[in-house]
Amino acid sequence: MSKPYRVRSFCDFPPGETVESSLQFVGRPAAPRAVAQVRILAVGSPRWNTSDGRRPSQRETDAMITQWNVQPGIFRPLRLAVKKVYAGSVKLGRITAFAETGTIGPDEVASCAFGSSRQLQIREGPAIATKGSTYVAFLGTELIPGTTGAISQPIIADLIVIRGNKVVGYSNRLESFPL
Repeated sequence: MSKPYRVRSFCDFPPGETVESSLQFVGRPAAPRAVAQVRILAVGSPRWNTSDGRRPSQRETDAMITQWNVQPGIFRPLRLAVKKVYAGSVKLGRITAFAETGTIGPDEVASCAFGSSRQLQIREGPAIATKGSTYVAFLGTELIPGTTGAISQPIIADLIVIRGNKVVGYSNRLESFPL
């Protein structure tokens, strides 16, 4: 990989989809494995999804794709306190999960969950995820190459803003959710 790497993906939620109705998909193939209330304890610097966190060479990129079906990407590690589990399985306590977003040199990645490569902007909305704040997190599983093979890591598939006793839904409107 010698040219700048730029990836941007957008969310496409069905009309009428609510955060609560999304719980039914947890645990299904290609769906999040858990939904939990989390508080962000720390936000790390962007890193590549390689075993050493550095930009992969073309040979390493080819191996990531052919051996593990893993595309190269940039992530920010977030230290989270899992406070409550709504669906699926994740341990209460502290975990590190990855937000698919970041800029390293000329390379940048923005995902459906995080609409900016420069900050933790939630989807394409105005909210920015911040240390010390509490959210509803949809947690998936991402494989990354390790020194002895692929390692399964939690990834934040979506982060939902909590406002009082409601959440900010996919259409950026307040909606009920069993907090």
